[in-house]
This record gives sequence, structure tokens and C-alpha cells, in this order.
Amino acid sequence: MNTNRKISIKVGILFILATVAGIISISLTEPIMSVPNYLINMSENGIQLKIGLIFELIMGLAVASIAIIIYPVLKKQNSSLAIGYVASRVVEAVFYLIDITLILSLFSLGNEYVSSGAPTISYFHTMAELILKARDWSGHVLLDIGVFGIGALILYYVMFKSNLIPKWISGWGIISILMYILAAFLVLFGIKPLSPVLIILSIPLALNELVMAIWLIAKGFNKKILNL
Repeated sequence: MNTNRKISIKVGILFILATVAGIISISLTEPIMSVPNYLINMSENGIQLKIGLIFELIMGLAVASIAIIIYPVLKKQNSSLAIGYVASRVVEAVFYLIDITLILSLFSLGNEYVSSGAPTISYFHTMAELILKARDWSGHVLLDIGVFGIGALILYYVMFKSNLIPKWISGWGIISILMYILAAFLVLFGIKPLSPVLIILSIPLALNELVMAIWLIAKGFNKKILNL
């Protein structure tokens, strides 16, 4: 098995790991934080919340690893974009760490809120709203719309132009990431992350990454392109 084949298998596995870990993370954390009394809910569901954050950390490590491992292949097609992809994915992982930190801050605030007797009017609500706003901007504007969106577009663009994988997969990926970016914009207008419309807009990208991952594991990159 040559080096490029090993790379494609590793990248495929990491894409599956990142996608599955991300889905599990969102399914565990967002329901806890999407209710009116989220401070109390977070305090009462600390174990579930922390498990969700562990999966978010796994996702962050996986996406950074994808970029590092696939770099030698992308470099042969476009060295500048290959560097850009690595940079975007590493920064993306940093944003996941920031998100984890913000959620843990909310969790600590929720514990203090419950310990204080859950007063109706207090600085707790103000602090919590500020943290949530910071999370919205870091997670949905800077991460989803900016860093992740740009990184994904770079990858799919290079794949599409170079024919490293079938164009129907990379073309599907370009359309899917644009839908995902639209979903991130909608969150800023008050749409909840687990609302039906956002799930519909996010599903194509999740499916695309799984299909691409399976292709990379089973078929690998286009040998004719790599041998040019």
C-alpha cells in the first residue's frame, strides 16, 4: 500500500470520526442549553454536558489532523491553498476549544446560580447572556461562517478542480457547505441550532462528508492525478 493510499484511508476515518463526534456533541449539549431555564438545566445535567464537550474536543482534534495528514496530497495540486486549508483547520480546532471553555463557564455559572437559590433577578442572567452572545459570534460567525466555511470551501474547490475525487462528490460538498453557512447565519437571527430548518440545511454536509470518507477509504484519491 503506497503513501497516498494510506493518507486517503486515514483522512476518510478522521472525517467519519469528526462527523460522528460532532453530531453526538450537538445532540448532547444543545438540548440542555436550548431551554428557558438553561442555567438550572446545565447544572442538573453536568455529566451529559461534559460528555458532549469531550466529543467536541475529539472533533476538534480530528479536523486538525485531517488537514495535517492530507497536506502532502493537496500541496501537489495547489501549495498556497493547501497551506490555507491547514491553517483554517488548526484555527477551527482552537475555536472548538474556545467553545468548550465558554460552555464550561456557563456550567460553572449555572452551579453558582443554583447554589444561590436561583434568584429571579440577578447578575447571573446578565453574565449568562453575555457568554451566550460571545458563543454565538465565535461559534456561528467566526467559526461556521468564517474559519470552517472557508476551510471546507478550500478543500472542496481543490478536490473539484484537480479531480482527486469524483466531481459529483466535491460539487455536492461545495453546495452543502454553502447551505451550512446559511444555517449559521440563521442562528444569529434567533433560530435554534436543533430547529428543523437548521437540521435540514446541515444534513447535506454531514452526508457528504460521510460519503467522501467512505470513498476515500474504499477507493482513495484519483491515481491518474497523483501520478501526473
